[in-house]
Amino acid sequence: MPTHTIPSAIQRRRGWRSGGTSSTIITTVKVPDQVLRLADGRVVGYQEAGARDGRPLVWCHGGLSSSAEVVLLDHAASAAGVRVIALDRPGIGRSPLWEMGPVSRWPEVVAACVDHLGLERFAVAGWSAGGPFALACARHLAGRLDAVTLVASMCPVTDPVRRKELGLRTDRVLLPLSIDHPEVAKVVLEPYRWLPASLLWRATRSTARPAERRALTPEVRQPVTTMLRHAVAQGVGGVVADYARVGGDWGFDLADVGLPVTLLQGSSDSMVPPVHAEVLRASLGAATLHVIPGAGHFLPITHAAEIVASLTG
Repeated sequence: MPTHTIPSAIQRRRGWRSGGTSSTIITTVKVPDQVLRLADGRVVGYQEAGARDGRPLVWCHGGLSSSAEVVLLDHAASAAGVRVIALDRPGIGRSPLWEMGPVSRWPEVVAACVDHLGLERFAVAGWSAGGPFALACARHLAGRLDAVTLVASMCPVTDPVRRKELGLRTDRVLLPLSIDHPEVAKVVLEPYRWLPASLLWRATRSTARPAERRALTPEVRQPVTTMLRHAVAQGVGGVVADYARVGGDWGFDLADVGLPVTLLQGSSDSMVPPVHAEVLRASLGAATLHVIPGAGHFLPITHAAEIVASLTG
C-alpha cells in the first residue's frame, strides 16, 4: 500500500501539472439540478457536469454541501471526456428527506440511480465527508466500478481521537451532536438557512487556514456559497442526518473493500488532516496515497484535473 508525493511518476504519466497547484477554470455555465424518481417511489436530486456523453463518474458530495459541487469539476471533466453525476443525499438539495440507514445503504441508491440513467459501469469519487459513501460503493458495487478515488476524505471517526483531529470546530461538535441530540444540532445549523450569501462567504473564509484561504478566491465565491445554500434548501434535517451517518458506524469494514482505491490528499489540509488519509491507506485492502504538496482541503477547486485524471488514467 504505497504512498507517493505529487509530482511523481504517475503525474508525468497522466499529464498532471508540475508544482503544487493546478490552474482550475470554474465554469460560468449554470448547471441545472434535476430529480430521478426511482421505482420504489424515492426521489433523488442530482446535477451533472462535464461531457454529457462521456465516461460516467458518480460524485459523492462533502458534508454541509450538495450536488452543486459538480460545477467545480465541469471544465476538467469536459476536457477529459467525463460525465460527472452528483447525487444529493436524503434531505439535501432536491432529495426529500427519507430514512436511509447507515452509509452502507448508499450503494443501493447509487445503483438505482445509474440503472435509471441507463448506465452499467461507472467510476466513483467522494470528497471529504463524501469519501465514506464512495467507499461503500467500492465495497458493495465492486463489479460495476471502473475506478475509485477519495479526495481529502475523512476516515471513520467513532473514535473521539480521530474526531478531534478534524480542523473545523463545527464538524467536531456536530458529528456527535447529530447522533445524540439531533434537535440541538438542527438549532446549531439553522443560521445557514437565513444568513446572507455575503456573510456565509465571509464566515467560510474567516474560519479557513492559509492553504484553504488561498483556494477561496473571488472566482469561486458563487459556487461555494451555492453549495452551502443548496445543502439546506429543504431545511437542516438532511445535513444533521448526514452528519449522524458519517459520525457513526458506517456499516462495513474498510478491510473488506477489495477494489484498488486512490487517495488524494493535500499536505496542508487543515480541515481533514493527512493523518486521516494515512489511516485509510493502512486500513484498506489496496490503496495508493498521493500527497499534493502545499494543497489544502479544497482540492476540487485547486486540483480538479488531477481528480479526474486519477479516475481515467
